[in-house]
Amino acid sequence: MSDCLPIFIFLQVAIKIIDKSKLDKTNLEKVYREVQVLKLLDHPHIIKLYQVMETKNLIYLVSEYASQGEIFGKT
Repeated sequence: MSDCLPIFIFLQVAIKIIDKSKLDKTNLEKVYREVQVLKLLDHPHIIKLYQVMETKNLIYLVSEYASQGEIFGKT
């Protein structure tokens, strides 16, 4: 076995938590579809989705951090 050292990379990420119990079936399907699309996209102008974790009641989306904040909040 070679002498390998673990490499730690510290990234700033955004974590969105979605409460599935507050969504109806149609909107939950839209969330799942959006996640599938985001997993396929790789473009410098689109936030990168790194990881999706799911429990019985919650969906956690771990994505690239946008330091400029929410685009819809800009005036």
